[in-house]
Amino acid sequence: MSVYYAVAIGRKPGIYTTWDECKAQVNGFSGSKYKKFKNIKFALDFIESNAQSTQKYKSSKTYTHPSEKIPYNYVPPIPTQLISNSDRTIIYTDGACPNNGNNPNAAGIGVFFGDNDRRNISIKLTGHVTNNRAEMTAVIYALDAAHKNNLKKIEIKTDSNLVKRGMTEWIEGWKKTDYMGKKNVDLWKMIDAYSHGLDIKWTHVNGHVGIYGNEMADLLASRAANTLI
Repeated sequence: MSVYYAVAIGRKPGIYTTWDECKAQVNGFSGSKYKKFKNIKFALDFIESNAQSTQKYKSSKTYTHPSEKIPYNYVPPIPTQLISNSDRTIIYTDGACPNNGNNPNAAGIGVFFGDNDRRNISIKLTGHVTNNRAEMTAVIYALDAAHKNNLKKIEIKTDSNLVKRGMTEWIEGWKKTDYMGKKNVDLWKMIDAYSHGLDIKWTHVNGHVGIYGNEMADLLASRAANTLI
């Protein structure tokens, strides 16, 4: 299982995935503050709640993220999960729908390109939204962002096996029957339409097992879902 070392006060605040990396930032550093977590969300919250006490953050300027504020000069290391030797842009997507469909005002989507990337998306959904519809809507926003940023080769990483298999195994057959008997036809048609003109690799990843990009997409989706309108 992955672990995350959150350094709130040290030579270079950030999140590290090994003790040696963390130790290099805090060993011998007066007043260092750090902690080990098994959950990336808790690690981020730890930094966010403690970083302001360090002299490194004298400036009042902040980098405003769609769903959170973090110190403008906080630049975490690039996690190994986001490093790729291919020429595809990796995009993580996720949807959050507490009480799956039973609360019409509690759903959100997350699209994660990378740390401090202004293409990241965190949007609250309203109306009757299920978890599957949130997952699919997140993919639509990701594909739209790819078009707007002129990204031709991308990899969508989703923890929805329905989305992955739907787009790689089933959709051509569904189109032949005009999606007869299928749910969420409006969204399937939109995903198919937005896929045109893109070279897409669809990848399923396991959720909530410490995969950094997936955890960050989940964080964006969850925070949007819990935002009051």
